[in-house]
Amino acid sequence: MGGKDDLAAWSLAVANGMYVAYWAAKIPGATALIGEQGRLTFAELNARTNQLARALRSSGLNAGDALAILSHNSFELVETFLATRRLGVRLTPVSFHLGVDEVEYILRDCDAKVFIAASRFADVAVAAAKGAPAVRTRVAAGGDIPGFERYRDFLRPHDGSDIEGPVLGMNMLYTSGTTG
Repeated sequence: MGGKDDLAAWSLAVANGMYVAYWAAKIPGATALIGEQGRLTFAELNARTNQLARALRSSGLNAGDALAILSHNSFELVETFLATRRLGVRLTPVSFHLGVDEVEYILRDCDAKVFIAASRFADVAVAAAKGAPAVRTRVAAGGDIPGFERYRDFLRPHDGSDIEGPVLGMNMLYTSGTTG
């Protein structure tokens, strides 16, 4: 690793949200994530991220659209962050400490077309999604949520190879204005 060509490849990967794909090509078997769910290599993380990116595209999500996620620290949270970076999508992470009314407000205000929620927050997710008419795709991570498609089923039919035409995405963050 090193040199002008490598720097150019890294710069391009960062510019279009494909930085994990860069490391998957360089060190595929190296550990990228360790968590409650186990361990993922860079190759596995990249493939799962590409599967999610394709699933989101096939659901009609386009560059400039919004996706909201209500989750704790999990592989799905990281994969969603990375997939939105490749798709030019605006990611809104929603704090799991919020109540139904606050989550519903964020879903409506950010104009989320896709809502991914961890199953441990099912009650809040179901109630909040009812009041967010722009949400057309609902995905449950880590288990079942009534009216939501299971995350693994959402990804399953899609290929894990690097996506075509990556575009750098962004975040839309909500805060109460406090610093503490």
